Amino acid sequence: QTAGVVTRELLRMRDCAVVLRANVRLPMVLNTVLQVGNHLNDGTNKGNFSNFAVSTLPQLHQFKATAAKLQGLSLLHYVVAAVPAECHQIFDEEEQQMMRWASGRK
Repeated sequence: QTAGVVTRELLRMRDCAVVLRANVRLPMVLNTVLQVGNHLNDGTNKGNFSNFAVSTLPQLHQFKATAAKLQGLSLLHYVVAAVPAECHQIFDEEEQQMMRWASGRK
């Protein structure tokens, strides 16, 4: 029984990976995040990176602008504005459905 559960979970994980690898918009979004991070860190020992940890993505909303006219805006707001409009919907409906199924949600 345990082997069956593990097998199902591995198949779900594989299916998620297939959807992520086939998506053409996700790399554009991630590249925008990388470019913004490199721009912000230009001139420091943290600038000019070629990759970043995916675990940093949930933290984008924590970096807030300090300028008075941008009060309340986060790095996430900026990234969304910098991403090409065709990438705002990263996953189409079929991909979203597959990801929900693969993650165990219906």
